[in-house]
Amino acid sequence: MIWKNFPDIYTKAKTMQMQVSEVKESLQLKDAVAVEQGSRDDDMLALANSLLSRKYNELEVWETITKVNRTYKPPLDDSSMLRIFRQATNFISSKKTSATNENTYLGNREVSQETKLENIPATNNGNKTVSQSKHDDMPQPKLLSELSSERLSVSWIWEGFLARGHKTLISALFKAGKSTWIGLLLKAIEHGTEFLGLRTIPCNILIFTEESEYQWVTRRDELNLQSQIYILSNPLKSKLSYMDWVHWLEWVKKFCKEKEIGLVIIDTISEFWSVNDENKAPEVTQVLMPLNYLTEDDIAVLLVHHFRKSGGTQGTAARGSGALASKVDILVDFTRYEDSEETTKRRLSCLSRFEETPRELVIDYINGDYIVLGNSAEVREKEKLAELLATFEAYPNGFTVKEVWENWDTFIQGKKPSKRTIQRYIARLIDAKQIEKVEDKEINGKLVPFYSVINLRQGDKKIVKTACRKRMKP
Repeated sequence: MIWKNFPDIYTKAKTMQMQVSEVKESLQLKDAVAVEQGSRDDDMLALANSLLSRKYNELEVWETITKVNRTYKPPLDDSSMLRIFRQATNFISSKKTSATNENTYLGNREVSQETKLENIPATNNGNKTVSQSKHDDMPQPKLLSELSSERLSVSWIWEGFLARGHKTLISALFKAGKSTWIGLLLKAIEHGTEFLGLRTIPCNILIFTEESEYQWVTRRDELNLQSQIYILSNPLKSKLSYMDWVHWLEWVKKFCKEKEIGLVIIDTISEFWSVNDENKAPEVTQVLMPLNYLTEDDIAVLLVHHFRKSGGTQGTAARGSGALASKVDILVDFTRYEDSEETTKRRLSCLSRFEETPRELVIDYINGDYIVLGNSAEVREKEKLAELLATFEAYPNGFTVKEVWENWDTFIQGKKPSKRTIQRYIARLIDAKQIEKVEDKEINGKLVPFYSVINLRQGDKKIVKTACRKRMKP
């Protein structure tokens, strides 16, 4: 594949460039610099056609017209520049007798049928003017009343997280367990079973991964993955240029059509995209736009990324420019629930354009699978109830709210709760059938309820009774 041979192709291209540089006339750009706003598109297209027809390679032409564009006030946006460049390359290609595009930068490649713009002349000599071609190439607005109601519903691959025609970004710390998480997600999608309590729909999957094939063979055998999952492991040998990235995504789109792919996973996005400086918003935005090649074909895209060293909240933890988070539809931060590398609990904090996406999930990895514990507030309450249950077990003969409150050890048990809070927790444990009301006893003329832990084993009573005496204050 072309990106595997990129270093050799690039070296050959540079050699060819040096060979022809002595006979090519020098670039004359003064007529294209700082032109009026109304003629920017036409002059830029004419310049690109002129350079390509004089045998300059595509990389050199792209870099040149990009520099010229910076002299415009305001400059053309990225999508306009890409459209003009395609018009120029397709026009030059149409003049060649060969069926393939002899490209000195990327080698022979088939022009994408989805992006080919036919019958676009470089000047006004043809049946269409450049200005007319530019307008014909623009998308046509629709009346709001004409929009199809069929598109109102979202087609979920994983409910709340992965939707066809939309982009999801999951960010995590290094070695936080995201590969394990992805593997279990693939298993759930293969069988159409729930994952983290949410339904999945089977589909074919394409994964670009920085992990080795050995790691994926191990994961496949451990999880018994058998569905149509295509893997491309470490395909790049050097950093892609922006045009490489665009051509690559065109190829991905074609492959997805052939194999009926419903989900594309890029793990991690920084290993594949052409961004040189992740902190520059314009560069990140430019690279994310071509992902629309996939989403416009109703393909779900999952981008995997790493956290910045300083971390962050409210969708700001992902490394690099905030443009990355702003250009996706669903944003997931995958973190450890506690500040401990030993913990198996993870927190998914989510921002989304969809109501179906939970805002937070705390999960735990138990016996080779993830179970949902709830959100942070629910987990904290469950942990508190578990602590109180252990406290109540220290009263094998029954206890009262006042007795627990008076014997509360702040050094061991933390901040002392109010009697009302203890009563509320007791009610929760009664509902969970872990505590029961034993009897009402009269104390100082009042009936006081006594409670006991259900099914406290006789063998444990001596132990908890000793613990009870240790907790009692003198």
